Amino acid sequence: MSNSVLKGMNPRVQGNIPAKEQFSLNDSREKKVAPKPQSTIKTDTIETKNQKSNKEKFVNQKSQIKISESIKTELAALKAINKTKFDYEVIELLIDSYVQNSLTSTQKRKFKALTSDDF
Repeated sequence: MSNSVLKGMNPRVQGNIPAKEQFSLNDSREKKVAPKPQSTIKTDTIETKNQKSNKEKFVNQKSQIKISESIKTELAALKAINKTKFDYEVIELLIDSYVQNSLTSTQKRKFKALTSDDF
């Protein structure tokens, strides 16, 4: 009985691929390493690029949502009407309006409890 998983496969044999050279921890051969070419880029420019990339990350843009094309068009229209630049600003306005006008007092308390930062 062989240890192979698939039917018809030859059993695995130790050492199917022979080594070209014998490995030894005490190998005294010197490795030839080509000298590294000196960089033509100054480290100052690399540091400034890293700082710029850190500044470009926005704290308020932590996730993405998928919306249909029609909702995207409506969101763009609301952005134009309210003269806002970002989608999250319009979404905040919509949430605030919905909470004030559509939720009952019990639902408002639940909403406030679920969204408050105080624990």
